[in-house]
Amino acid sequence: MFKVSIKGIVAVDGRHLLRMNERGEYELLGGKLEHRDATLADRVRQEFLEESGVVVEPQEIREPWFYVFGDRPILIVPMVCDVVRIPEALHDQDGGRLEWVRMDQLESIPLPEGYLASIRNEHPSLMTWEGKRGPSYADDLFSVTLVVRRTNTEKHYQLAGACDFAHRLEELGNRGASFAEVRYGGTPELQIVFDASVCPTGCPQQ
Repeated sequence: MFKVSIKGIVAVDGRHLLRMNERGEYELLGGKLEHRDATLADRVRQEFLEESGVVVEPQEIREPWFYVFGDRPILIVPMVCDVVRIPEALHDQDGGRLEWVRMDQLESIPLPEGYLASIRNEHPSLMTWEGKRGPSYADDLFSVTLVVRRTNTEKHYQLAGACDFAHRLEELGNRGASFAEVRYGGTPELQIVFDASVCPTGCPQQ
């Protein structure tokens, strides 16, 4: 079972809205998914209001990835959002520092590679935090299932621990499978779906 954090990718005039957290990292705004959330979009809308006052409308889910803090793995689910309204002054009720950061500045700030990959719409990798652990909160937990989809079949692999999705897919004989969707709703489970219908040359068909 895993904690799940829904993060929003928001850009206006080439600048991305980021938050400086208590670890001294920049991160995408967002927060932990709760069992009462009907959709992933509901969570990211609420978090943006609380963390910035910005009203967003989620549009697209990008490839999820795991961020591991000691023995605490968190599944990060990035969502591209349109901006509906920006307040005159940004305000994070949790006391974080908010900044609009230009694309050409992203590599020069302490922004974890997973978030940078999400912003660029590239394949993110498993990440670990090596610093001092912060407090642990009793967030809701979810099972995570890796789904490999082919033209007429699906194979389901429930995850027992955090993984690098690209490496796990390669181990399963599905190197080059592309991220397709995240399924969520009604039960405390997320299904991370990758499409292996069209494999690159040399990818075995199962």
